[in-house]
Amino acid sequence: MHQFHPQDVFRSLYRDACAQATLELEEIRAAAEMPPLPFDLSRSLERSMTELFPQLQHLDSARDAHRHQLTSVQLHQRLPSSESTCFVCVRRRPQYCLPCRHWVCQTCVCTFARLDAGDPYLFHADECLLCGATAGPCIRVRPATATTRILSIDGGGTRGRAPLEFLSVLQEAIGLPYPVQQNFDVVFGTSSGALIACALCINGWPVDQCIEYFETSSKLAFEESRYTRIVRSLFHAAPFVAPAVELVKSLLVDCKYAADQLEAIQQEAYGACRSIVDSAEASRAGTLVGMTLTSAQDSSTFIVTNYNAENHDNQDYEVVRFDQGVAAAPLWEIYFTAHHIQGAGTFQDGGLGYNNPAPIAIKEAAILFPAAPKPSTVVSLGTGSAGSRTTASAGIAAMWEDSFPARLYRAFWKQNAGTAWKNLVSQEEDKSHGAYFRFDMEYDGIQPALDDVTSMPHVAQIARDSVLGSPQMERLARRVRAELFYFELAATPRL
Repeated sequence: MHQFHPQDVFRSLYRDACAQATLELEEIRAAAEMPPLPFDLSRSLERSMTELFPQLQHLDSARDAHRHQLTSVQLHQRLPSSESTCFVCVRRRPQYCLPCRHWVCQTCVCTFARLDAGDPYLFHADECLLCGATAGPCIRVRPATATTRILSIDGGGTRGRAPLEFLSVLQEAIGLPYPVQQNFDVVFGTSSGALIACALCINGWPVDQCIEYFETSSKLAFEESRYTRIVRSLFHAAPFVAPAVELVKSLLVDCKYAADQLEAIQQEAYGACRSIVDSAEASRAGTLVGMTLTSAQDSSTFIVTNYNAENHDNQDYEVVRFDQGVAAAPLWEIYFTAHHIQGAGTFQDGGLGYNNPAPIAIKEAAILFPAAPKPSTVVSLGTGSAGSRTTASAGIAAMWEDSFPARLYRAFWKQNAGTAWKNLVSQEEDKSHGAYFRFDMEYDGIQPALDDVTSMPHVAQIARDSVLGSPQMERLARRVRAELFYFELAATPRL
């Protein structure tokens, strides 16, 4: 193959683009009242390309030459970190965050990271090419010909025990010896569903351990305060007064339960300083995890993810960017209590906007995998809704159940989860691209309160009975097993 002189190559292919970039850079510097560059950037790039070309002839590949160049840069300066540009290639938007907080794109992971000896889709980031830091994560990439599978988990306080039971039944139905969450590429959760998603994917816990953690943490988190016990004892003869007084107290102090109890539980589970991007288990499994948040300022919906999500104008939610402080904020602090994230705002429970995060998960999957924007499988797990009352309540209880606030709450909860799912499925025009599964249940009468820890065994039993041996669950299990297989291309297709 004929070798052109590098100077001719630069002037034919790159000079005009570099000259335009230089002009734009000078405009930016002038607007910022910075002095002009002390050198001609385009000529400097041309000279560097000409000088580096002989090195390429002595190395095995362009990859080795680029690695050598990045290593030499490390000796003089630390390259910056950016979530908009991968500074390894300066060509793509990065997706993965390394422990040193440098971001890299998937192409650079596949090009420069060490390929696992026994797994063609698992890469070991032994070092950061931008700063030389070692002990990076293992990153699993999705095969180009594989399908996209989505798991969405509703919120519901202690009723979050139901989705865990659904997952337990699914794992039994699949019958394969690995965690059930590894059957999904994108996992989103809201409220208690976010807690479950983090325990399953960020921590990598099996379902049984998540159940134990969920039940224990719920009992501690919803432990009745001393103040509430006093109120209940004072107004035990008038049961409708105590909840009213407690409601007023909750509104005044912005929390019904002590925040320190919640914080201690989450710090124990996720670590005091661990960020959502410190997700080695999710990276190894190739799972992209997200959770919904609600802005305390205007109740708009935001998402936080363990990957570098991107804002789009046509979305009805926003992404909390990592340069706003999320990468440094501890995971427990981001979600489980109303906290202010420096540079981003104050956020609270995402269930106030999207109690069923499936629509968001589907939109994110389409952005993440544009070559195959339609998911093959979407699984949505609910936490139950109130059924029709079979017996009429009497007295004060009847007055409360038929009151406007109670009716509004029941209508909101049912609309926000179950109806949202029906609307989502009806909007999907082409059903041939994927299968949609919704597992939910209806309580006999009034649903358990969000903080009713005594109801968790009952909730789990109803959930298990509602799906165990059901045709829908069996069909999902067969589909999950089938999607473990996919075609691989032995060579690039020829037209």
